[in-house]
Amino acid sequence: MSRKTKQVLFLLLTVVLATLVGGSLYLYFWLKNSIPVRDGTVFISGINETIQITFDQMGIPQVWAKTEHDGNFALGYLHASDRLFQMDMARRMSQGRLSELLGTVTLDLDKKQRRLGHNRMAAKALFTLEEKNRLRLQAYADGVNAYTLTSGAPPFEYLLLGAKFEEWTVFDCLTLLSFQTWYSDALQNHDQFYLELK
Repeated sequence: MSRKTKQVLFLLLTVVLATLVGGSLYLYFWLKNSIPVRDGTVFISGINETIQITFDQMGIPQVWAKTEHDGNFALGYLHASDRLFQMDMARRMSQGRLSELLGTVTLDLDKKQRRLGHNRMAAKALFTLEEKNRLRLQAYADGVNAYTLTSGAPPFEYLLLGAKFEEWTVFDCLTLLSFQTWYSDALQNHDQFYLELK
């Protein structure tokens, strides 16, 4: 093997190793930054008073808020800190938008959900929603969005899919309410049908 060939191989190996090390470090810091803060202070806008959140030994949070708005805000913040990607997938499922992330493999499922009309039911409910309930859902949505603005990095799944989180809205809450109501009923009816076969 000639000296020039050795130099080219050495250079190639150096580039490959540097890429692997750089990629590993990038992935490590992404994952580290995507872990929610569980100790310390997070400075955030959109709340009326300081909110305290404690976690027991099993990691179950307790929210100490002085107003209902702040309690709902904290609930949205906590849900997003633990389940942001899952929430986004459930939202997309209820709205028939999974294919935007996953491609044609979920197209039939999206069509079914659109035919069921969770979007239409949510749009109708949005106009008839009492103001106090709209404010509750808005506080929750603001908490979800606040987490995405204060977290170090979004969940790793967004990196894998090359996607970004879209702002959470009251409409999203209502489509999920419609979807979960339908889903619970569908499961209950399936169980009844299954029991009748025995």
